[in-house]
Amino acid sequence: MQGVALVLPASRWTSIVGPNGAGKSTLLKVLAGLLPYRGSITLLGRPLAALPARERAQQLSWLGQNESSPDDLTAYDVAMLGRLPHQRWLAPPSAQDHAAAEHALRATHAWDWRERPLGQLSGGERQRVLLARALAVQAQVLLMDEPLTNLDPPHQADWLLMARALVDSGKTVVSVLHEISFALHADDMVIMADGRVTHQGACNDAATHRALEQVFDQRIAVHQLAGQWVAVPKIEI
Repeated sequence: MQGVALVLPASRWTSIVGPNGAGKSTLLKVLAGLLPYRGSITLLGRPLAALPARERAQQLSWLGQNESSPDDLTAYDVAMLGRLPHQRWLAPPSAQDHAAAEHALRATHAWDWRERPLGQLSGGERQRVLLARALAVQAQVLLMDEPLTNLDPPHQADWLLMARALVDSGKTVVSVLHEISFALHADDMVIMADGRVTHQGACNDAATHRALEQVFDQRIAVHQLAGQWVAVPKIEI
């Protein structure tokens, strides 16, 4: 991946889409500071590389693909991991930390199994707990790579509503999604192919829809259905 110039607007939801191997996850990891890069990245008006690790962890929350935590940790313990950037070394969790963890678990509908070890949860339940960990940080910017993994349709819809609520509260959400119809619910879309950004625009813009159809070799078509933009496969019989 090289030659990427990108501005992600604050207090908006940007979805990153493209074919397999387009560089979507790599781009998100670079934005999170998890991979080396040449050039510059600015977070909230400040160079990412210049931010102290603790401050960066407070301002930038990350949820990666196939994330893992020790199976013997309870769901509540995992959510509390999101509060570590706010705690002093070896200091016990504060009332604010506990409140943030509870709020995050309730937001992802994972509160009922807060005392269950992660190893006893299904894939979808695990994903909701890991999402709660990311929410518990209460960061200004949330980067999420395939957050809908293992979620059934109702909880995918819950995630969409949660992403919208985060943006409405002033947060910035950037998500890599394979579910194109869900990605079209974002405010803006970044389309990638072969390690390059081929288009960036509003999700309701006709130019974005044409670029989206093109990057998938005209194998999908974008239509409006019940007031929503959806991508459907084009199948020749």
